[in-house]
Amino acid sequence: MIVATEVPCVGCGYNLQMQPVGAVCTECGLPVQQSLDQTILRWWSRRLKRMAIALRWAATLTIIMPLLLVAGVVLDDIILSEWLGTHAYSQWVGAGTFGTMGLCGALYVVAVFVATDAPRGQGRGVSRWLCRLGALCIPLALAVPTLSIILQELLHPTDWRLLEYMRFIMPLFMLGWVVHVERAAALSGWVLQRGGMKSRAGLGVWSLRLLAVSLLGLTVTFLAEELLIWLFLDDMAAWSQWEPIGKIIRLSMGGTALLAAISLIFVPIGAFKLANRLSELSRLAEVAEAGSWTREAPAGAAATP
Repeated sequence: MIVATEVPCVGCGYNLQMQPVGAVCTECGLPVQQSLDQTILRWWSRRLKRMAIALRWAATLTIIMPLLLVAGVVLDDIILSEWLGTHAYSQWVGAGTFGTMGLCGALYVVAVFVATDAPRGQGRGVSRWLCRLGALCIPLALAVPTLSIILQELLHPTDWRLLEYMRFIMPLFMLGWVVHVERAAALSGWVLQRGGMKSRAGLGVWSLRLLAVSLLGLTVTFLAEELLIWLFLDDMAAWSQWEPIGKIIRLSMGGTALLAAISLIFVPIGAFKLANRLSELSRLAEVAEAGSWTREAPAGAAATP
């Protein structure tokens, strides 16, 4: 029996078409049967197409959400404050900005659920659910500022304690975001390996891992700063002793935020590349579904050792 359709080797990506089923890959030595068993082409073309579309939506939303934040800052700090000379609507601009980002985050969660779809029995079930549950933290984190601002304005317009309490909830959702990004990196590498693209997994996977590390650093520095403020806000003498550490924490926070911004540039690029590869694999899967994975070797054909 030989491989009847284009099946990429899961070890190196070499096209195994016309290779005997009992042979090994001529490039990396991995058994051909192992690639036939593990190839992502077995997931069927419709699922691969849905995953590709969902990845493109997720990548697009990853670009849109930071742009919405920039638009909100420009509207509040430049258009309203500098040009019109008013801060009367700052709170509502913030609520609208984070609320719109939260809606985009909710759409992102839907895209993640579709993009991490896989047939039963394929493994990585825990990683998929951690990735999905972690993604839920993104719209929840963005909803915290919106809800706190609205409640502040409607219930206690002169009492700022509610905003301070809400700020301590943010790190919990940030940690969930870290889990989501880290598991997304692991799943991306796994899918690329199943699709014969292990050697080209660099940009998307490593940008996701950089984003996870920077988000974790941002969360830790944020918690450290909030802890210092909480401990020494009413004790100015003690605060003056700890102020240099506070400056170091703020510098670290700025550095990790810069790393997160840099990684966010490359994450959508990697996602689009993975989506394009899934589209290519869906076309190969269509061909395989229309025929057969293997067929008898031509009479007189020499077996590959």
